[in-house]
Amino acid sequence: MDFSLDALEYYRLKDLLGRYISTEAGKFALDDLAPIADEQKLESEHAITAEAMSYLREHRVPFQDIALLGQVLEKLSVEGVMLEILEIEAIQVFLAQVEGLRKIPEACANRAAASRSSGAREASWARDSKR
Repeated sequence: MDFSLDALEYYRLKDLLGRYISTEAGKFALDDLAPIADEQKLESEHAITAEAMSYLREHRVPFQDIALLGQVLEKLSVEGVMLEILEIEAIQVFLAQVEGLRKIPEACANRAAASRSSGAREASWARDSKR
């Protein structure tokens, strides 16, 4: 398969993509990235990617690197381990970012409802002003 990767400039594409990655976790994920030969798996991954791209076209999602997060998550896989204060803070920052992402669709739905309500008020006003 390497001959195909060279012809498709796969490694060059990974290098280009790497310029847009701002987190350590993203860099590790890019390093682990490999072509998929399983058609079902490929279609599943494509659907997830298409959904994410559609979402990101409409919403700005800030991703900040969280120092120590990868190490902390690995450490948490060991039963009975104790975390240092900086490690707990890394988890808090991560959870705050996730909470912010969770609220984006809710805020968009509220804006859409307000816009619909505003449109209905404007239509009512227009009807009343014609009388």
